[in-house]
Amino acid sequence: EDGQYQPKNLYDNLEKAAVLQDARLFHDNIAVRENPVKCCQILCQLLRLQDLPKQQLGNKASEGGSNNIQYQALTTAEATDIFFGCTKLFVSSDASLRRLVYLFIKEVYVLCDPNDVIIV
Repeated sequence: EDGQYQPKNLYDNLEKAAVLQDARLFHDNIAVRENPVKCCQILCQLLRLQDLPKQQLGNKASEGGSNNIQYQALTTAEATDIFFGCTKLFVSSDASLRRLVYLFIKEVYVLCDPNDVIIV
C-alpha cells in the first residue's frame, strides 16, 4: 500500500482450535515416526500461537491503535496437555523434530501447571 514490501508469514492466520486439534497427532506413535515433518509443522504453529499475543501487544503499543485480530495464548490446561503430548515426540529418530521438541518444551513449560510438570 505505502510502497514497502511486507513479506507474509505462513503462520499469520492460524486458528487456535485447528492447531490444537492437529496436535492430537502427537499421541499416535506410528504417525509420529512416519510424519516427523508434519509434527515439526504443528510445533512451529504452536510456537507461533504463543508468539502472536506478544507481537500483537507490541504492535498496539508502537502504532497507538488497535488491531481487529485478537490472538489468544494457550491456557494452562491446553499448555499442560500439549506439553505431555510433545514429550511423546521423543520416540522419533528425526533430529530436526527432536531439536524442535526441546525448543518447544523450553518455551511452553512456563505456561503449564507447576504441579503437573517436572523438568529435570
